[in-house]
Amino acid sequence: MLRLDDDQVGARADLGLAAGMILSAFEALGTGRAHQAPKQILPGAVPGAMHLALAGVVPTLGVAISKWASYTPALASSPSRSTSTILVTDPASGEPIAVVEGMAATTLRTAAAAVAVASRLGGDLRVVTLIGMGQVNTAVARALVALIPSVQELRVVTRSRGAVPPLDTDRPVEVVQWDRTVASALATSDLAVSATGATRPVASVADLPAGACALSLDGARTWADTAGVPALSDHDDAVPSLALACAGRGRVALADARFIDLGGSAVADAAFCAHLIEDLR
Repeated sequence: MLRLDDDQVGARADLGLAAGMILSAFEALGTGRAHQAPKQILPGAVPGAMHLALAGVVPTLGVAISKWASYTPALASSPSRSTSTILVTDPASGEPIAVVEGMAATTLRTAAAAVAVASRLGGDLRVVTLIGMGQVNTAVARALVALIPSVQELRVVTRSRGAVPPLDTDRPVEVVQWDRTVASALATSDLAVSATGATRPVASVADLPAGACALSLDGARTWADTAGVPALSDHDDAVPSLALACAGRGRVALADARFIDLGGSAVADAAFCAHLIEDLR
């Protein structure tokens, strides 16, 4: 059985391939050809800590997965800590195929899913605002620049300057450390992506121009004024609205969405793991 750690996941990852497989998994979920169990969240041993369990099967990609993850907030004697272990099995035989350990798979899966969804939005994405610039949005920024040719400008909104890492690209993309209000950054953006870990709104959908979309990687609570706007989620039902939209069966089309809650789903994890082991099958 294959075992992959963070370094091996990083070496194997191809976010373009992963994005395509994630879209395929969402489409399969939206048409009843893939399945996922409801996300389970259990309290941890200290306040603010949690454990999370996911399970999903995507026969069209040849994988089933179960994921156990945890988060422990920073304590006086130690920093915050996140963990993740994914067991990948054959959906037909049930035989174990791989164990994927570490947070790289979750970070890169999130970036691949964000790009997959962004690629289906209506219109050209020329100006993208990134709210927060930790590991997740850094991966998102690099994936957007590498995989969506229309992107010309990235606006980075953070609480401190100097938080913009190199994007490792030869493309002439302008990266702006935005030092004005979030609202002013959003006013002329085509897409906004938040990954902050905040527990209250840090931005408002109402500040985006017509036709633009907010993509939240840290939950619906980080955006204000979402009520009544065309919205999608990857975890709002047994068959999520985002999966139905990817399959062309939803009440809200991806191209019409103004807010998308992309909090992470089992079929996306399954698709990402499927791409990691694609060359071994």
